[in-house]
Amino acid sequence: MFVDTNTPSGWRIGQKKALDTFFLNSSPQNESLPHKFRRRSGRERVRCFISLLRHCVGGFLFVCRVVLSVLLFTLITEIFSLGMFVFFKNYDDAENHF
Repeated sequence: MFVDTNTPSGWRIGQKKALDTFFLNSSPQNESLPHKFRRRSGRERVRCFISLLRHCVGGFLFVCRVVLSVLLFTLITEIFSLGMFVFFKNYDDAENHF
């Protein structure tokens, strides 16, 4: 590793970059940091928040869709089984009547 002249004596470039990453300072070197460690502008923060919100809402809607599908399936099967019960009960009554 090379010694950087902008850092205190004896520091290596990797050590300074690690400290910049840790403190998230707003120096010009901040732009050279990886994307997830950069200080975000207001517009970037809003876009990130909206993206997170859309992701959460999408997950919530997916769960709602699954739950409603299960409830609808249960309702349809219950109505069908009730209809079959009523049909066969009436069928048995009609058969015994004659």
